[in-house]
Amino acid sequence: SMGVATLPGHAATIATVNVGSAENPASDVDLLLSSNCTLTTINQYGGKVECNAALTTWTVGRGDAEINGTGAITTLTIEESPDGSTIKHNGSGTITALNIGPGATVDFSGVKTAITITNCTIAPGGCLKDPGKRVTFSNAFTLSRHGLDTFAKAGGDLGSNIAIQRS
Repeated sequence: SMGVATLPGHAATIATVNVGSAENPASDVDLLLSSNCTLTTINQYGGKVECNAALTTWTVGRGDAEINGTGAITTLTIEESPDGSTIKHNGSGTITALNIGPGATVDFSGVKTAITITNCTIAPGGCLKDPGKRVTFSNAFTLSRHGLDTFAKAGGDLGSNIAIQRS
């Protein structure tokens, strides 16, 4: 376990965080990045990462993550996840580009305030959960190479009484 800039008055600037695993991708790493961090890139291929700061690019290949706070994320990509990576988003920061790969889940059910996603692409088998309808999509989200039936089978949940505009 490791926390970065978690004490009052502490701050950290990190260009790139690379998170991997040795033997158990689910539990080898437990990393906490506080709101006092200035971050550019996280490359996560195992473990659990909790981020409370804004950043430019976060790529998740394996492992789980939790997003808290008000920090914006320019690009969040969850690659194909044979182990079923889950990203719990409890924050309020804008996501400019969200890409959800097969087997991955992004869960917004913990969000208490509104959040904006500018562009969102969900691959077959990818899952987005927003039962409380807290997410506002600036642009229509894309179900890439699949339809609503596959989205629902993967556990996708956009709440009830939604409007869909097909392009």
